[in-house]
Amino acid sequence: MSETNRDLLTVRGLHAGYGAVRVLRDIDLTVAANEVIVLLGANGAGKTTLMRALTNLIPWTGEVVFDGASTSRKRTEALTRRGIAHVPQGRGTFVELTVEENLRVGGLVTGSKEALEEGLERWFAVYPRLAERRRQLAGSLSGGEQQMLAIARALMSRPRLLLLDEPSLGLSPIITEELFEHLARLRADEDISMIIVEQTAELALAMADRAHILRSGELLPSRLASELNDAEVLREAYLGA
Repeated sequence: MSETNRDLLTVRGLHAGYGAVRVLRDIDLTVAANEVIVLLGANGAGKTTLMRALTNLIPWTGEVVFDGASTSRKRTEALTRRGIAHVPQGRGTFVELTVEENLRVGGLVTGSKEALEEGLERWFAVYPRLAERRRQLAGSLSGGEQQMLAIARALMSRPRLLLLDEPSLGLSPIITEELFEHLARLRADEDISMIIVEQTAELALAMADRAHILRSGELLPSRLASELNDAEVLREAYLGA
């Protein structure tokens, strides 16, 4: 983030969808440096659509500013080079490449062989399970290991903003808890902001600063994550009851 106090990410009046179907309406969102935001909402509320819009994978209108510069009309790869990394729903690992090859693909945007090798050394140290399987095909890993690989691959690009779309999808409760322990340590050790879309609300809220409810394409005002870490409050927020 620059030396001014502006937010790392600012979204104003964002509308997005698919063809004639408008999914998101008038979204306003800010993320500060080293802040974790959780997006909650029922299936079909538009959470994945918002993540895809923020990385320019789908068209949108409105204003998105990252670190003081508009992201409009930028290629997704250019946004990755600028510091936005996206771990999509379903992980998106290259199953026919090895663990190490997946990580090398993630580090290509740095444009530096030295940075790439440093990244490999660093994230293999953080995720020793991946180091043990560095020459193993990604498609042969367990679900938890593939999610770990997807996150490490995103981190190879040295992001300042990490977008995580349903990182616990398909994982057992024990592996999910381990995953969020890793994310909490990452947040403590790195100068990185995160937007996390997650159905396992309790674990996500425990490491977050603020949370938004996305309901039928509209983003409700943010609340402290601690305020939402209650079953009754969450029910009301989701259902509007």
